[in-house]
Order: sequence, then structure tokens, then C-alpha cells
Amino acid sequence: MARGNGCEGEGAICAATPRSAQPVQAAAFAAQLLDGEARRIMAGPHHDRAVDCYELDAAEASDEARTQVERALAAIDAVHPFFAQPLIPLVLKPGTDQTLGGTGVGGYAHWRGVPLSVDISSDSPSPGLSTLHEIGHQLDQQVFAPIASAEQWGSDLDPLLDEWREAVMASRGYSTLVLNCERSIETMDPELVLYAISLKEAFARSYAQWIATRSDDDELHAELDVTLDRESEPGMIAWQWQADDFEPIAAAFDDAFAAWGAFTDELASVA
Repeated sequence: MARGNGCEGEGAICAATPRSAQPVQAAAFAAQLLDGEARRIMAGPHHDRAVDCYELDAAEASDEARTQVERALAAIDAVHPFFAQPLIPLVLKPGTDQTLGGTGVGGYAHWRGVPLSVDISSDSPSPGLSTLHEIGHQLDQQVFAPIASAEQWGSDLDPLLDEWREAVMASRGYSTLVLNCERSIETMDPELVLYAISLKEAFARSYAQWIATRSDDDELHAELDVTLDRESEPGMIAWQWQADDFEPIAAAFDDAFAAWGAFTDELASVA
């Protein structure tokens, strides 16, 4: 789940400040802190390999979960270049609270178009796929959006993803997901339902499956197979795609990332 502008923060407030003004001042103080962190990140190093773009903090996680996250980063580098992304924290720890995007699985935090962190729960049944999912959100915003911001996502706008959007909309998996979510509208938060079927979320889910599918990592393949088997059980909502249904989406990603790579190579040669 992507988390953007509006991240909560606390600041020191003078006791004389009227109570009605305290939330405004707290928000302003939090915004100043986030602005400073965003400037620090953008002024820092940028890299073209995923393994170099994340400071992994896994002190509270198991060795197995850490290894799955490291394998996920290596799999990205085996499939595509990382397009000069900044160095940010990747925090792997137990938890299912709001600091992990409210999903119990992970979150991508950003502020005014600047990536701040990727947070993954080591309690996730698939830490590797969860990592790929959240990094998918980052690339959707940072690589494919015309202007990186909290409001713009390449999955909604970028012409390079036209083929991908058509493939997603035509897939059995997406059509079934929309139908299941519509049936659940009375028992689920409507905002969560709309988010679940958004192109932004479809991008992250399909990016994770694309990397797992196109990589040569047997462990990621196994994570994906377990996920697909679990989601095929009665009463479960399927968030991913069966292999035959996914292939047109994967082919569209092949083309989109190849086109973006060719574009950045051309820019580099001109520079």
C-alpha cells in the first residue's frame, strides 16, 4: 500500500497555543520535518541497481525473511535497470499496524513526490513478493508518472503503459476482482474497495508477479506458486493472476520497461 502526503507526525506545541490552532501547527511542524528529509534523500546518492538503493534494516526480522527480501532486490536487477533511484530505508520488522501502510504486509512512504521509505512486515506470508509490490508503487510514481507527486501515477497516465492497462482490464483476474469487490461493497470500507481495484494497486501487484515470473529465482517462483494456491481456495479473493491470464500483462511490462530503458539510454548519450 502506498502512503503519501499526510503521514502523521508530532511536534512540540507551546502551552499557550490555542487548542484550535494546535493541529494546524503540529501538521506544519511535521511537514517541515518531512520537507527536510525529502531534501536530504534527493541530495544523496542515486543508483541504477535496486540492491544499491535500499538501506536494509532487518534487525528485528528473521534470517529467512531478510534473505527473501535480498533475493527480491537481486531479482529486480536481473530483470531491468533501476533508473537512478535515490537511497532510502527498507525496514523489515514484525508488525501489522498503520506504520506498515495499514495492511499488515507493507507500505511505500513518500512526501510531495519524493520516496521516503519502503516498510515490509516480516510477518508477511511472502516477504519477497511484498517487497516487490511496494517497490512497484515506487517505480509507478518515480519512473512512469509524468511528474513525480502524490497525485500522479504512471499507471493512470503514462502512454508507455497503454498496452499494460489494456491487458489488465482484459484479464480474467482483474474482472473477477472487480466483481468480488463490488459484491463486498456493503461490508468493506468503500475507499478500500476503490483502492483495491485501482490501476495504482494493479500496477504494484502485477509488477511483483512480473519480476517473480521473469526472474530465474526459484524461491520467488515458489512464493508466487504458494500465493496463487492460497488465493484459489474457496472464499478467498484472488489478487494475483493465473499464469496464462498473466502472460499478456507480463508482455506489456516487457515492452514498457524496454521502451523506458531505451529512452533513458538516449538521454544519457545526448548528455
